[in-house]
Amino acid sequence: MKKAVKGFLFGMTAIVTVLMPMATGAAEESANEFDAEANAAAWTEFDKNDAIHYFNSPAFGKIDGYDFDTFIHSELSVKILERMQRWSAYPDEMDPEVVKYWAEQGLVKAMNDADDPDRTWASYVPVSVNEAGDADRTYPVLFVLHGGGNPIYMTEAYGYIDLAAEEELIVAAPWAGSNEIIVEEIPRILEELRSKYPIDESRIYCAGFSQGGMSSAILAAHYPELFAAVAPGGIRVSHYCGSVDGNISEALYIPEDSELWNKDVEIPIINLSGMYDQAPVETGNTDVFAYNHFMKVNGCKELTDEAIEAAMVSEDIVEQVGGMLFDKTETKVLDGTNYYIGDLVNEEEIPMFRMVRIEGLGHWPSGSLAYVAWEYMSQFSRNPETGELIINS
Repeated sequence: MKKAVKGFLFGMTAIVTVLMPMATGAAEESANEFDAEANAAAWTEFDKNDAIHYFNSPAFGKIDGYDFDTFIHSELSVKILERMQRWSAYPDEMDPEVVKYWAEQGLVKAMNDADDPDRTWASYVPVSVNEAGDADRTYPVLFVLHGGGNPIYMTEAYGYIDLAAEEELIVAAPWAGSNEIIVEEIPRILEELRSKYPIDESRIYCAGFSQGGMSSAILAAHYPELFAAVAPGGIRVSHYCGSVDGNISEALYIPEDSELWNKDVEIPIINLSGMYDQAPVETGNTDVFAYNHFMKVNGCKELTDEAIEAAMVSEDIVEQVGGMLFDKTETKVLDGTNYYIGDLVNEEEIPMFRMVRIEGLGHWPSGSLAYVAWEYMSQFSRNPETGELIINS
């Protein structure tokens, strides 16, 4: 049961910023000066012990050396704290203040099939869907899957719903605690969305975090012809069949001889995780067969022990932290930290796989994670009749 956090409403009331006027010709702009001590104090008041669970869980392959105090003093933690406060302030996910907040952002929130806990799902629909306007307009659909043991409501702290408000996406967030159920639920929910809203059949995507990240990869195996791209988060590539060793989530595991791997449909994948969350895959790991299946179909090089060993001694920091050899690499500074980005491309130089490792981050989506995922996914669409993958210019 989540508990209300006193003094934290929908906003960053506990974080102090100093506005510094800057002259640009006759115009003036404002820039925020990050106050590390005020930010750390806000984390402590929020509930440091509970927060450590989200950012430093040893069950998910945590890398040694993580320092929570360093994290809460960092700019990386600001947007995460804001969303955590917002989510924790209201134990009832349909509290009028929650509904009001999303309405103010331009989304209509609803709980669907609420009488069946195994089938319930949240929807976030742009208000423009119900407004008089372009009768031919259609909307992309994004499925967002929560982590294991978490409620659907947790997805509101991931950043994808904020993204949907800005990009005007229709979001469906189903209960994702069982692989068998989620595999069945995606087609059912999609049919319900089709019956209610003008969806863009060529732009259907899936993103998830932790167990939801595993589920997003598993859904890509079940329905590669449906999704234009998927974004597993908080997992490593050896989780794509469900588990590293069968212990994390046996219910999600897809055997190597499964008929699912007979499908030959390319699907773009972006994998995102914190560097203090998931370690690169080690040599000798047999659970990379699912990842290698995706790479083979996508026309990209597969992961081998030799490639892992070469990455460990590579002069390219992206390859070192990614644990594999990439075709293209770059480093971006977002949220005050490094985002290490590696691409694997096909013969047409299209990035069919992208790995993003985020410096200083534990087991939680960063402030920009959803936006980085969307920047990648949105360049792809899929012809709903032929299944052909399309690169959007």
